[in-house]
Amino acid sequence: MHKLAIFDIDGTLINSSAVDEACFVRAAAEAFAIRDIDTRWENYLHATDGAVFEEIFERHSERKPTRAEVQKQIDAFVQHLRERHQQNPLLFHEINGASNVIRVLREHPEWKPAIATGTWQEAASFKLEAAGLDVDGIPIATGSDAHPREEIIRTCISRAQEAYHVKHFQKIVSIGDAIWDMRAAQTLGIPFIMICPSAPPAVSDPPPVLKDYTDIPLFLKHLEK
Repeated sequence: MHKLAIFDIDGTLINSSAVDEACFVRAAAEAFAIRDIDTRWENYLHATDGAVFEEIFERHSERKPTRAEVQKQIDAFVQHLRERHQQNPLLFHEINGASNVIRVLREHPEWKPAIATGTWQEAASFKLEAAGLDVDGIPIATGSDAHPREEIIRTCISRAQEAYHVKHFQKIVSIGDAIWDMRAAQTLGIPFIMICPSAPPAVSDPPPVLKDYTDIPLFLKHLEK
């Protein structure tokens, strides 16, 4: 039986949400003089890097950004991430047990890991490397592939089918840390596990919640539910 566990990155595999937000906002300010950005990402149509940047750019400039302007934002964003990492590598540490859970799933007879994230490819690659996570060979889809998170997850599933030589996964579970991760999973009809070190958001139908991956048997139990 073939099963797929799809992980988000920021706040799910890496404790990087705060520094990620700060670098994104600073990049927009320095590259395009866009300030006073609403960082309540749930207020945007899609809480992914490309979609958020397009929205804030269009509000500021009354037009959509060109490809060159998007790339300028990506380059500035990644540069700020690199600078913050040089200043303090601990800003990009993995969620407790993340490396181990990836290793366990790589070796599992049924479950396999994949990554679907709303951040751009360049930023995703840097953050995973900065955190020391070995994801070589793991299928990944990012915000460079699509704006809607649902489309990113679909792309991830397609790449996982190819990477693992599987025509159909009997079960797919999404693992994330944010309300938009949960909503995307609900839209796709995929079970969801929330990674949340503090109090989870109040929702009508709460998902299973784990603070980290230190209890592998418990994580696997939630995958199988």
